[in-house]
Amino acid sequence: MRAIVVLAAAAVVATGCGGDGDANAIMRETAAKLGEIRSAKPFMFRFAVDPQNGEEFGFAVDGALALCRRGERLPRLDVAYTQFAQGETATVQLVSTGRAAFIEVDGTAYVLPDEQEAELRGACDDLVAEGGLAQLRVDDWVVEAEADGDNTVRGRLDVVAVVNDLVDVARAFGGSRLARLDADDARRLASATRESSFELERGDDGLLRRLALMADLGVDVPQDLRNALGDAVGAKITFELQLDEPNTPIQISPPESPRPASELPSGNR
Repeated sequence: MRAIVVLAAAAVVATGCGGDGDANAIMRETAAKLGEIRSAKPFMFRFAVDPQNGEEFGFAVDGALALCRRGERLPRLDVAYTQFAQGETATVQLVSTGRAAFIEVDGTAYVLPDEQEAELRGACDDLVAEGGLAQLRVDDWVVEAEADGDNTVRGRLDVVAVVNDLVDVARAFGGSRLARLDADDARRLASATRESSFELERGDDGLLRRLALMADLGVDVPQDLRNALGDAVGAKITFELQLDEPNTPIQISPPESPRPASELPSGNR
């Protein structure tokens, strides 16, 4: 549960120039405005791993999301959370009003178990403590960047910068013991990246609207990273974040007559 909010934030983390605009300026200005983003409706995040041998797996989150605000212990969200693996999918609905959280499985709503609510609350507290999205940058994850008009930047992904930034974020949230890559590991990871791409779109208001990343990793990556990535080694990794109508006011109503957490099917606890 906590991973959903953390990964969503991490996804927003995210030089050169060309085309009709200035790629450096677009990236720099978009990064400077990340702290202004407090909500999105709809919000979509998808992370997928397509291994060399095997079927694609990952998860997707789709719905409405608002970061925690003063006086609320939980984010406000109403999202479908879908896991997919081995050609099968499973979806649950996560609902949080800012004061109480619920999960809907097969059309039945349940109070979210205490442990899962604590994870969601912890992610909320961490985001507030770390300054929300203002801590995150989108201007150091791309090389050979070119602007397409005034609001779009495309280029190759700087995988080393991505990994180091995500390590920093994960450690800030207490979720990782990984260390930043040293010079040797950085070279190994760069040489193991067979293909990559980066695409960022912002609105006329300068706020991020879409971020799409792809990296095709070979098997020769640093051992610590191999341990963390598991099946992602020797695979194409993609994730996409879309934030439509950022800062739209979001009010979430609780489901009617939710069942107690003790009745939640064991596979969803």
